Amino acid sequence: MSLSRYLQGKVQYTMSTSMHTTMDEILAERHLDELQRAAVYTDSNTVVSAGAGSGKTTVLSYRYLRLILEGRARVPQILTLTFTRKAAAEMLERIGSMMLAHREHPLVAREIESLEHAEIATLDSFCAKIVRSDCRRYGFSPDFKQDEDLARDLASSAALSFLHTHMHHHAVRHLIAVHSFGALYEKILTPLAVYHMCPSRIIDFPEACSEQLVQMGEALQASAGMLESYGAAITAMDPRTASFRNAAAFMTALQDQVLSEIASGNMIGAYEQIDQLPPMPRNVGRATADDLIELKEHITGVKEIWAEFLLALYHLAHEEILRDVYGLLAEFQQQFLTVKRAAGVLTFSDVATMAVDILIENRELRSYYKQQFSYIMIDEFQDNNDLQRQLLYLLSEKQELLLDRVPEAHELSEGKLFFVGDEKQSIYRFRGADVRVFKALSSELALCGGRSLSLVTNYRSEPGLIETFNRIFPHVMEGFGAPYEAVFEALGTRAANAGVRPRLQLFIKPKEPSSRSSDDEGPEDDPSAMIAEELQSKDQPVHDSEAEVGMSLGISTSA
Repeated sequence: MSLSRYLQGKVQYTMSTSMHTTMDEILAERHLDELQRAAVYTDSNTVVSAGAGSGKTTVLSYRYLRLILEGRARVPQILTLTFTRKAAAEMLERIGSMMLAHREHPLVAREIESLEHAEIATLDSFCAKIVRSDCRRYGFSPDFKQDEDLARDLASSAALSFLHTHMHHHAVRHLIAVHSFGALYEKILTPLAVYHMCPSRIIDFPEACSEQLVQMGEALQASAGMLESYGAAITAMDPRTASFRNAAAFMTALQDQVLSEIASGNMIGAYEQIDQLPPMPRNVGRATADDLIELKEHITGVKEIWAEFLLALYHLAHEEILRDVYGLLAEFQQQFLTVKRAAGVLTFSDVATMAVDILIENRELRSYYKQQFSYIMIDEFQDNNDLQRQLLYLLSEKQELLLDRVPEAHELSEGKLFFVGDEKQSIYRFRGADVRVFKALSSELALCGGRSLSLVTNYRSEPGLIETFNRIFPHVMEGFGAPYEAVFEALGTRAANAGVRPRLQLFIKPKEPSSRSSDDEGPEDDPSAMIAEELQSKDQPVHDSEAEVGMSLGISTSA
């Protein structure tokens, strides 16, 4: 059965009430609020911040219908992306049902059969589509597999084999002495291969080593200068107590045995003298005299920069080993990528990176996609990252441009991009999601004529619940001003449903030590199971043991 026939059966009952010809009439029947209508009608590059239950999927679907109904685009010209396959399938069904419900309009009717080929997909699958078009430039066949677990297994096996092969290399022996064999294998080489060795971005390890040494040199120069200043201040003080004398002895030895060697360029000699220094002065405790307070401040300053000083000196003193380590990493990278090509395995991060690089390097392919898609709509963008932003910017580059880089906001086609997301619902950081990207989009696009809209009314929940959440969450999220943290914005409410009495239950599981293993935990230990059991006891439907709304607070009972 075709998609259109399947959907047609689902919307027969709506046909008698859907004889409208304008978008205004359609939206009037649906009672969209002012902000929702603004999102549907926007003709600028737009970022829509949409909280839970605010009708964001409805808005996105009606914007899709508007583009068709007003003749602005045909179905193949609209790229609609979301984060999961389930969400993409639901979006396709929602849009398809909506178009069939309004198929009396000739422009909508013309596009019904095209729904079979609508570009409504996950961002990951669309990246894979781009990469399959030109992955041979990086040595991969178009039938490659995306498999995170297999990629990690390949990396682990390659790391283990590489270490065994180079076990007697002096740089490897040095690393094993510092980190242990297990840590070097499991916590350094394997993650480095999985997360940073991408086929389209070969790391120049010798150049990276040189850059690191330059940075270490700058850090050493700065920290050594500060230590000299502290030393001069401490040795100039009256040595009236042991605290003053011990501090002066340490700073004098540091100057004579270490800093002087650094000044002469003898990093190895300077590092070897570190163990010969007298003990670093301890804090002077509760000081009341002015000179003791000043000494305490100087000692605190020395300790604050000591770790940075030692790290920089260590690397510069071991420059030869460091360069050999980076040389080995270059060899390991080559071997690992050879294994990946032979297995035809890529990670999701590989594919996203390669998609961006292919669009930059293959201008013909980029031009094709730019011309194919007149509009791009992205749902759940809070769970994406800057690589995916770069991809969408490349697809939205002005038609007359073919830059050799990712375009900036002012170089984008006007009105092509439509982002929807909610920073408070970003949950995929473990997969590389970066909510900072979504938060920065609004201001970035606004500087170039774009729009930022917020859908703040929650239509899903009863007003009593929303009002309670609005009182609780300003305290839960208080002080979260970091770019990677969500900022709370109070939700608006709809009218209450007659006869419905909202109720909020708080399930508390104290954090206290238990003698049971995790395998012994029962339903009473699982907050989601507790909620499901409670709903079932009230004859409420529970799907897959997931409640519609659940709140679990971990509260420590220990002092």
